[in-house]
Amino acid sequence: MNAAYTTPTIERDPFAEARAQLDTMERHLRSPATLQLGHQELEAYLRREGRELQRLLMQGHGDLRGERAVRLVEVRGYVLEARGPLIEVSHPEQIEVLR
Repeated sequence: MNAAYTTPTIERDPFAEARAQLDTMERHLRSPATLQLGHQELEAYLRREGRELQRLLMQGHGDLRGERAVRLVEVRGYVLEARGPLIEVSHPEQIEVLR
């Protein structure tokens, strides 16, 4: 008999890399060398590194969506009635992630 259920996911901070990028940018902007930059150089830095920050934020958001998504799996095995329905799985091949 086949049964479908959701699997738990491991929680992690999907925005950790974006936060690190922002911290790096802030340190750079506070540095004495950066305080000496002209307006054009500063804009170029912010455009380049800001684009990377946006990319990391989008990646973090996508990761968060993926972690929170409901996953449907198919399990092939015997249904036992020990304190409620129970599927005994003895081989990884018996479990398939459908989406």
